[in-house]
Amino acid sequence: MNSTDGENLVLWASSAEVRVFAVGAAIILISFLCRRVVGRWLVSLLAHLLEALSMPLSDAVRDSLEKPSRIIVVATAAMSVAKHVLPTGFVSDVITHLIVSILIISVFGVWYRLSGSVVAALSPHSVPRIGMETGWSLRVTRLVIIVACFAAVLGEWGIEIGSALTGVGVLGAGLAIASQDLLRNLIAGMSNINEERFEVGDWVEVVGLVEGTVKRVDLRSTTILGLDRVPHYIPNAELANTVLLNKTRRDHRRVYRTFHLALSTTVEQINEIEGGLRNYLETSGDFVIDDDIDRLVHVEGISESAIDLTVYAFTRTDRYAEFTEVCDRLTLETLRLVRGAGAEIAYPARTVFVNSSAADRSH
Repeated sequence: MNSTDGENLVLWASSAEVRVFAVGAAIILISFLCRRVVGRWLVSLLAHLLEALSMPLSDAVRDSLEKPSRIIVVATAAMSVAKHVLPTGFVSDVITHLIVSILIISVFGVWYRLSGSVVAALSPHSVPRIGMETGWSLRVTRLVIIVACFAAVLGEWGIEIGSALTGVGVLGAGLAIASQDLLRNLIAGMSNINEERFEVGDWVEVVGLVEGTVKRVDLRSTTILGLDRVPHYIPNAELANTVLLNKTRRDHRRVYRTFHLALSTTVEQINEIEGGLRNYLETSGDFVIDDDIDRLVHVEGISESAIDLTVYAFTRTDRYAEFTEVCDRLTLETLRLVRGAGAEIAYPARTVFVNSSAADRSH
């Protein structure tokens, strides 16, 4: 602060109207006393606006927004008073910049706390699938908010950030070259989410790699909990270029069973068993009855020791536990039909021929 600023401050102090100063102080005091009510009203208004945009706020987010909202109320009042009450000069500029900086930090603080709800709302099928790692995108969004807040505060204080951003750009290019693998996996992860190939909780099979439940999608990799309860961390780039079967999204489970009948089974017995199985598929209530979905019972072939009878159908349920019960009932019904027809289930048999003359010579 130079001598001119000091003289302006003394001149302002001696000539300032007490009424103006008192009004300014009263405005700041009222805003401070009413900060809770006004802040809560602002949060409520923001919540209604976001709800209209299908971005509902949780109670925890609302509570976290109240503190920066109170600061915004007081800082806005203080900035308005400072512009009309404080004299021009160094002190006035410092106070104004300080108040504006607090206001900027508070506004970005609101955005920081809202980022979770916004990212979740922008993700596919947002509400029930928020676990679909919006986590990594949330961290990126919050990093951008922090950087933007820092840049805005520096700009308010007149600090040139152009050259700094240029340096950051050069540094970023160098880091991009050095971290190509991370960027490739990041882009692949975004592609996987955009294509909606799977979500957290889905049962998937990565052909040739693993089958299990998707537990987490992160910046670099996707975590799949395998059948052996061991987590597999698969790079997103590898996952994007691999055939993936999402078994959670199937509407029915397929039954493909082959029963081996003894070679002595007659044609009449086979026809009786096939007719009984076809009737069971249609009347049991366990299988889909639809002209667009095949239900097949046929002799697939004859092997060395059996006649292979195949049953091909789709169950009404897609739940694994219920599927096993359906298969259990089908197997028992097949056994009942085979025995009712007087036939037998085949079992492996082997005939050994012994040369009697060679056996006699051995004695």
